[in-house]
Amino acid sequence: MQQIQIYIEGQRVDMFKDESVSITDTIKNVKDVSKVFTEYSQTFKVPASKINNKIFKHYYNNDITNGYDSRIMVSANIELNFLPFKDGYIKLDGVDLKDNKAHTYRITFFGNTMSLKNSIGDDFLTDLVWLDN
Repeated sequence: MQQIQIYIEGQRVDMFKDESVSITDTIKNVKDVSKVFTEYSQTFKVPASKINNKIFKHYYNNDITNGYDSRIMVSANIELNFLPFKDGYIKLDGVDLKDNKAHTYRITFFGNTMSLKNSIGDDFLTDLVWLDN
């Protein structure tokens, strides 16, 4: 049986025992950076445990100054049975409350090729002068 471990900025995330994480790995037209896709997961849930609340800086609490910014993706890596599997980024999609208390965080994993699209932005491959070499 495969066990998944997720680390966000080096901190191990608590997982539900029965939560599955599905990762899709696709690449399309590599000549057009806007159409290059990356590995990504379906949104999955992790518990709002003490450890996860610390990682996500109690995102559900609006009164916290300098709390977690869900607009920014943070570095993460996934291990299977404690062996490296994928490096990339985690995006916090939201938090689910139960009886007015944080119950679960909804997160999505994106692979490292996401950084290629982010670093090139609106440029075209023809704009990269080092390709002429």
